Amino acid sequence: MQQLLSREELEAARLSTLNAHYTDPAYASAVWDAVGRLGFQEGRVLEAGCGSGNFLGAAPAGARFVGVELDPTTAAIAQARYPDADIRAESFAETRLPEQSVDLVVGNVPFGRVALHDKRHNAGRHSIHNHFLIKGIHLLKPGGLMAVITSRYTLDAQNPAARRELEAAGDLLGAVRLPSGAHRGAAGTDVVTDLLVFRRRQDGASSRSEAFERSAQHGAGVAVNEYFHRHPEHVLGEMTLGKAEGGRPELIVREQGDVGEQLGAALKQIVSHALQAGQRFEPQAPEFDQQTPVAQVGQSKQPYGYLAVEGDDFTVVADLGAVPLSVPRTQRPELRALLGLRDTAVALLEAEAGTNDDTPKIDQLRAELNRRYDGYTSQFGPINRFSYRRTGRTDPKTGEAKLAKVRPRQGGFRKDPFANVVYALEHFSESDQVARKATIFEERAGALVCLWTKQVR
Repeated sequence: MQQLLSREELEAARLSTLNAHYTDPAYASAVWDAVGRLGFQEGRVLEAGCGSGNFLGAAPAGARFVGVELDPTTAAIAQARYPDADIRAESFAETRLPEQSVDLVVGNVPFGRVALHDKRHNAGRHSIHNHFLIKGIHLLKPGGLMAVITSRYTLDAQNPAARRELEAAGDLLGAVRLPSGAHRGAAGTDVVTDLLVFRRRQDGASSRSEAFERSAQHGAGVAVNEYFHRHPEHVLGEMTLGKAEGGRPELIVREQGDVGEQLGAALKQIVSHALQAGQRFEPQAPEFDQQTPVAQVGQSKQPYGYLAVEGDDFTVVADLGAVPLSVPRTQRPELRALLGLRDTAVALLEAEAGTNDDTPKIDQLRAELNRRYDGYTSQFGPINRFSYRRTGRTDPKTGEAKLAKVRPRQGGFRKDPFANVVYALEHFSESDQVARKATIFEERAGALVCLWTKQVR
């Protein structure tokens, strides 16, 4: 295996091993049958973590697929098997699609405790499975459907934060709990998983969702979502308690019969109730107009929110690519200077990461960074400067007036994904508003390298 793959491909395969799970074709067929009964015949379909294409293989002819797969080798296999599909070898956190642009989301999302950096769709730092569901439901058109297999902890976790985000955007039509050995043949795992079916609501519409926010004790130390307390018929087996490593209690669902047949029957019941409630597949175009991009996404790998200068104007990376950014004329000179500092600092960090020696290029970039910083501070003052304003309130303990910090707008630079790297260029004393240069202006700075790495992961 190591002889067939490059170092980068081996690393990507290693990273995806712990949370990659493959789907039994019988389960994929049951999902397609259910969404078909709900009304899906054709449309744009998204699958995050598509693997080599088990869901694609069972898809109806009218499905126009966008598949996302972190492992480039597996993505290449899926693309070779299904050349008409749009297979993207990337992290789903980096996938850019317009909000409310997808008709259907399907798949078996990767699950684990890892949290991916995604300022747009994972501000709550949710585990990877919940992140994928939250992003998926926001990419759906109102009236579109999401039918995905996920960890049982999406529903059972005691912290309901992720469930609240899901419920805020869509209605849970139903859930089916699969037995512990459901994925043993396809993925070699005995984890308990759930198939969740959501319908995206129109923004501002009233919820018609099955209640699924709370979880209640099923046994000592094990919580089960309220949905399954109401619908035990949607648990495909007997829920019992076992012991995990370390002796902690663990939920086990003992298989009782043919899982594929039972899944199909449970989904038919969920579909029947949804149709009776008028919650069929009826994707609607979003009410807002997408801005026309000035640069296509495929031409840039910069993260969401990345600011740039385009001639005399500015752009920001959005869903469709780089779109025009309106910046007040009085703030344009400072934003332009901050972007120059950002680009020089990032280039210097990249150059230092590429070698252990100080090269003429590194010396040149460090001199450029000093020049830009000196020019900025002479014109605008410290990067981290601020002023105070009165709030009209009094501190009850001291009797003094409460003050609020007011930071300069700086053309919106604070929202740039690399802004923290620039703010870390100086050591700033809030007491006397004095700034001094950070170590990077004179020598390598490990702490700043760590900060920069967090921005780009």
